Amino acid sequence: MNTKPLTALGLSESEIRLFSAVLDAGEIPPAALAKAAGVKRTTAYSIAGSLVEKGLLVEDATRRPRMFRAATPEAIRALAEAEKRNLAEREESYMAFANELSMLSAG
Repeated sequence: MNTKPLTALGLSESEIRLFSAVLDAGEIPPAALAKAAGVKRTTAYSIAGSLVEKGLLVEDATRRPRMFRAATPEAIRALAEAEKRNLAEREESYMAFANELSMLSAG
C-alpha cells in the first residue's frame, strides 16, 4: 500500500503500521492487531481508538473480542467532503476577520 496519502493526512508511523495491518487482515481483533503491527495490545487499542476517532477505522464493540476494520471508501470520501466544508467555513471566518481588521485600521 502507498502510505504517502496517510502521511499527508498526518498519521504517525505507528498509526500507518496499524492501519496497514487492518487492511491486510480485513477484520482483526486487538490482540492479533497488536502482533501484526508490532506493538503492545494496550498500545494497539490506543492507536486503533485514534484511527476510529479520525474515521479511518470502524470498531465493532458488539463482538467479543472487539473487531476492527477499515472504513469504507464511501466513508473516507464523506470525510474528505466534510473537511472541504470545514475548510471553506474557516476561510470565510479568516476573510471576515481580515475585513474587520482593515476597517479598524482605516478608521
